[in-house]
Amino acid sequence: MLQTGSRLEVVADAAALTATMLEVLPVCSPSIQRQLICILPEVAQPQDHSLVLEQLQGLLEADVTFMAPVVECLGNMMLEPALQVGAASLAEQPGTRVDTE
Repeated sequence: MLQTGSRLEVVADAAALTATMLEVLPVCSPSIQRQLICILPEVAQPQDHSLVLEQLQGLLEADVTFMAPVVECLGNMMLEPALQVGAASLAEQPGTRVDTE
């Protein structure tokens, strides 16, 4: 599925696919997690965006090394303004700041 996921033209039940992807995300290897995160913008429907954001926030709380794919994922989703604020706040979470000094 991961190899063909980015080539899906039509998903019969996008909400179910999104829910399944988010359900298996925490138990997958890091490389599979990154692939799933990259596919989410192509699958998730607007009504699922808040759930996706919530799950990705949880993933970042557990492991900030996923910041780049999560930011890319959220950047590729057409989030409504309220969710954009939540997405922007991800970079301000403790442990995600980079000290340049």
